[in-house]
Formats: sequence, C-alpha cells, structure tokens
Amino acid sequence: MNFLYTKREVVDKLNEITSSAENIVFEFKRDIDGEHLQIDINDSNAQEDYLIDYISIIHSINEVPFRKRIIVNRKIIANQDDYTLDLNLSNCEFKNQLVLFGKEFKGRVDFNYSVFNEINFSYSIFHEKTTFQHCIFDNLVDFYNTTFNNLVDFYYSTFKCSVQFHLTDFKNITVFSRVTFEQELQFLYNNISTESTKVSFENATFNRCIDISRSNFYCILNFWSSTIKIDSIIEELGESQFYKTDNGKLQSKTEKGNDVYHILRESIRIIKHSFKESNNVIESLRYQ
Repeated sequence: MNFLYTKREVVDKLNEITSSAENIVFEFKRDIDGEHLQIDINDSNAQEDYLIDYISIIHSINEVPFRKRIIVNRKIIANQDDYTLDLNLSNCEFKNQLVLFGKEFKGRVDFNYSVFNEINFSYSIFHEKTTFQHCIFDNLVDFYNTTFNNLVDFYYSTFKCSVQFHLTDFKNITVFSRVTFEQELQFLYNNISTESTKVSFENATFNRCIDISRSNFYCILNFWSSTIKIDSIIEELGESQFYKTDNGKLQSKTEKGNDVYHILRESIRIIKHSFKESNNVIESLRYQ
C-alpha cells in the first residue's frame, strides 16, 4: 500500500505544534475492517491542550488512505477557553480523564466512534452540530449545566455507567436513537428551546431506572420501538443512586415524601402521552 504521508511526515506536521511529537508511538494494526493506523499518545512532555491539537492534525491529513485510531493515555484538562474552528476528536480511546469544563465550542465537534473513560463537559457551550455517534461511555459522564445550541447526536452509543443530564439545555434536535443505557438515566430541569424541538429515543434500550419526570420535555418526544425493562427497574429501585436516601425516599433534589415509584410512574405517563400525541395508540398500550 502506498501512503501519501509517511510516519516521518506525520511527525513533522505534529512538530509544527511541539517538538515532543517523537514520543508518539505509531503502529499499523489489522482487524476485520482492514488496516488502520493506531497512534498511541502517551506524551508526558506535551501540554494537555497540545494533545487535542495532535488529534485534530492527525485527522486533518485526509490524503492518508487508511483509518486512524488514536489511543490517548494522558489525562486531558484543557486550558483553552474556546475553540473557534471545527474539532475532530473521533476514533479516539481516552483511557484517562477528558475534562473540557467551561469551554465554548464555536465550530462543529465530532466525537464519533470514540471510547471515554471519564468525561466532564460541565458548563460548556456547543454552538454548532455535535456528534457522539457509536461512542462508548465507560465510567463517568458529566454534562451538568451543558448547553447544546444546535443538533446533538448520540446515535447508537452505549452508556455503561449511570448518566444524569442535570440542567442540560437542548436547544435543537436531540438524538438518543438506538442508544443503550445499561445503568440509570435521569434528565433533570432541562431547558428545551421550543415545543417544536424534537428529542428522539427511537429504538433505545433502558436497562435500569429512567427518570424524565422533571425533565421539562415540553417538546416532541419519540420513544418509538424503545425497550424499557420495567420489571427489572422496579426490582432494583432500592439500589438506585439517583433516587433514594437512607430511608428509600428521593434525594434532596426533590420534595421529600415522594417515593421512587412516583418518579417511575410519572416518567411512564410522559412516555405514554408522547405516543398518544403522535397518534401511536398501539405502542401506548404497552404502558398501561
């Protein structure tokens, strides 16, 4: 295979940012999808903001006729306040923390096909299209007070950990279609732009507790062909970290005296109502 860019040329391009690019390990791998370039970023000398630039530059070399898989072992805590250009952080495996706290993303952001150990986007603002398609979220996800002003798409991703979208603002189309939530899911006091805004959970799978009772989802909701394992949810409510106190009541975020069953009942009522609003009476009957 003839590559238009050699390993040496890629390193030279990275050296335009920092002289420590020699510490990046390049290795060709072959899997069922063919040959791809695995790039192991374990650079102890590079500043953390440079690691994001590494990834963007590697992806920008579009002439290279092979897939790129980027392994990031270092913790990334970005110091840059805002990102004005499009950002490509796709096909990455972040083995440590990725902290983009309080950042402003003015261009498109692409995280597709990435694996996250721990991520923190608290207080960040995404102005343009943001995609998390086919991603895996392993251990910790923090979208507290995050704002998505444009489309945000989690299509076919898997949340292996509990996730809470607390004070998260969805100002445009929001896609959770074919997403698998292996643990608890909670939407709390969200800001939806207009009644015409759409939030889609089409073909999504919910294996544990789901709480949208205080989500403020006054918008178009789509739960078509989704799977909610209600029996297992009821059995495990007492173990839920989002819903209980020592006596089995709710966390202090809600009025004391309401029990976890009220939360589940209200969430199911909202889902059932969404089916009736779309004249899908047959699916609504599953939630009698």
